[in-house]
Amino acid sequence: FAIMKKIILMLTTLVSVGGYSQPNEYAKPEVGIVEVVTFKIKEGISYEDAKQKLLSLNECVEAFDGFIERRLSVNENDEWLDMVFWTNKEAALKAAELVMSNPKAMEVFAIMDETSLKINHYNTITLNN
Repeated sequence: FAIMKKIILMLTTLVSVGGYSQPNEYAKPEVGIVEVVTFKIKEGISYEDAKQKLLSLNECVEAFDGFIERRLSVNENDEWLDMVFWTNKEAALKAAELVMSNPKAMEVFAIMDETSLKINHYNTITLNN
């Protein structure tokens, strides 16, 4: 119980002094568009190799104007989900155009099974008042 009390006290102190919040000048921009890409990896490419290739795309994508965040997931059927959060659709579409001239990105795209590839853009909806 003594350890739990110390942990609770530390957390309460951090929260009360703003340890978990970011100053406004460092806050992420508001998400306007979520780009959702689903795909499978071509036969013969291991999970680890695919994961490393896909993660290497971060360096390229993060450089584009309007980029906010990227999340990568995979399910038990080896279907991958790549979610990229953008400030607006124009930024997402411009990045999609520019990325096609990046040799490193093209290496990553080469491991994807084109027949399973789907790309969609979704407008965000604010849920809090």
